[in-house]
Amino acid sequence: MALSLEETLQKGEILEDLLLHPQSFREIIHQPTFSSISNYITLRTSKVHPLSVHRFQDAPEVVVVAEQWTPHVLIRQGERGNFIASGPMINLLDVVSHSINFTYRLVRPNDGSWGAPQPNGSWSGMVGVVMRKEADIGLGPFAVIRSRSLVVEYSQSLFFDSTVILASKGKPEHNPWSFLLPLAPTVWAALFVAITCTWSALLIMGVWDFVSGRLNRAMDVLFLHIRTLLQQGLGCDLPGSAGRWVVGGWLLVAMVTTWSYTGNLMSLLTVRHVSLPFQTGQDIVDDPHINVIMEQASAYTDIMENAKEGILAELHALLEVGRMHHKPLNMMTQFLGTLVRDGTHVLLIDESTSRKLPADIFSKTGRCEFYKARETFMPFFYAMIGRKNSPLIPAIDARIQQLLASGLYNTWVLSAIPNATACVSFSSSITVKEPLTLATTWGMFVVLVCGLSLALICFVAEVIYHRLSEEASKEYML
Repeated sequence: MALSLEETLQKGEILEDLLLHPQSFREIIHQPTFSSISNYITLRTSKVHPLSVHRFQDAPEVVVVAEQWTPHVLIRQGERGNFIASGPMINLLDVVSHSINFTYRLVRPNDGSWGAPQPNGSWSGMVGVVMRKEADIGLGPFAVIRSRSLVVEYSQSLFFDSTVILASKGKPEHNPWSFLLPLAPTVWAALFVAITCTWSALLIMGVWDFVSGRLNRAMDVLFLHIRTLLQQGLGCDLPGSAGRWVVGGWLLVAMVTTWSYTGNLMSLLTVRHVSLPFQTGQDIVDDPHINVIMEQASAYTDIMENAKEGILAELHALLEVGRMHHKPLNMMTQFLGTLVRDGTHVLLIDESTSRKLPADIFSKTGRCEFYKARETFMPFFYAMIGRKNSPLIPAIDARIQQLLASGLYNTWVLSAIPNATACVSFSSSITVKEPLTLATTWGMFVVLVCGLSLALICFVAEVIYHRLSEEASKEYML
């Protein structure tokens, strides 16, 4: 039976070698070679001194506590009731164990968390397991924060990550007022100014000599310009060069504007806008109908509990009103496919998970249903942990540095996220090809109804005015 790490380190010469030669520990006397572990090239071995060998001779058993965190650690149930772990962190552990010459046994924390301080001074989760010396190493990776560094030993940092908001994209929305969007407000204003100036110029020059009254004459000229804008033609003579120049300029403006409007309108009618309502933490705080799910007993909860002001304090205050829920990290996939997809919840999770979970759903459905908000929170370095002042950590650090320098860990992470970039860049607008419906065009009918109503009011007013005028004329005659 293999000795434990603690029993092995009781041998003075091994502990001394590990402390004095953390980088060259387990070096073998032969020429440099490469070996393969789990289909990956492991660390190179080379001699330091022809008479010295720094290694664990009997390959002690190291207890490693781990929990699922996609994409870094993937855990599945084995046929015999045990669990099988894989992923980039397991690859790293294989490389380190082969290089230092130890075997390892994986255990899981009872509460499935990374670890948070308790009122009695103890710690929960994996940090608590290592602190109580029930495990030698915590695989993590763990966010590097001061409170944890007081009870455990951090290894070399593996990567840098932040916390983000992951929410469900809204359904494609129809804009019934899209017929107003082909032209910007400034263009509509310039068009109004142009038609007013042209109308006024023609009235001043007296180009058309109508027999009708002055008010009717002015309205006739105005409607002639509106007919031009609607591509219905002028339908009258233009005596004099001044009038031709004015009307010619207006025709040029009207044609270019109308052609541009027609082309842009055809494009806009095929576009659907997808709402992305939550871009900042303040957006979540301000919406009373949205709830937040985040990892329980983690560095995030520790930081938010100690926040006295700012957006982190406001988000933590949601816990008191029942809008914040702390859940195990391994349940985030389930929540993403149910509560978050329904639009009633958002996830506040690390950026690595925010890439992995939507990529997995895209691999199954071929759809990008979720988006990551612009704002990020709580950036951390992430690392493994060991017992406080553990002599094994410096030896692990030396191997991690070589792995990071070679880019192997980043390669492992990318290979663990198929379709990682499929949903990273997407537009908030989509193009569809379908017949026009009343849902997309009712805004135009509203304008039509309003115009007809206004015309009816004017008609009734004219009729009443005409009758009153006739009665007044009869009384005057009498």
